[in-house]
Amino acid sequence: MNTQLFTANQGLFGMGLEVLRLFFKKIAILIKV
Repeated sequence: MNTQLFTANQGLFGMGLEVLRLFFKKIAILIKV
């Protein structure tokens, strides 16, 4: 198994989760207002 590739995938996955989290935060704020 290529550990470097695995680490890169983990990084991309983490960034994706972070973006989704911010996205849902903005939606929650819009719904509250």
